[in-house]
Amino acid sequence: MNPSGVYVAVDPVPGTLLINLGDIATAWSNGRFRNVQHRVQCKEATIRISIASFLLAGGEEVEAPPELVDSEHPRLYVPFTYEDYRKLRLATKLQAGEALELKRIES
Repeated sequence: MNPSGVYVAVDPVPGTLLINLGDIATAWSNGRFRNVQHRVQCKEATIRISIASFLLAGGEEVEAPPELVDSEHPRLYVPFTYEDYRKLRLATKLQAGEALELKRIES
């Protein structure tokens, strides 16, 4: 989806792997990897393999490592646990990306 809220068509490339990352990866990478709002529409009946995998941070804080924070890339998000973030998403009913903005450090 582009910033205007319009879904962008992406033609599949045979033999490739597409990976969508979520909010936690965005925070871990200090914004270098971005989550995307997406949907899948098949243009034709064909074989397609989809695998959903969710990785959790356990009880540890989600925080960008020092190697990804410097004067050109200041820390973007306050540290948080996955459980706190899950509760925030449920309480606010915000979509992916929207809730993460509540964790952004104001500059």
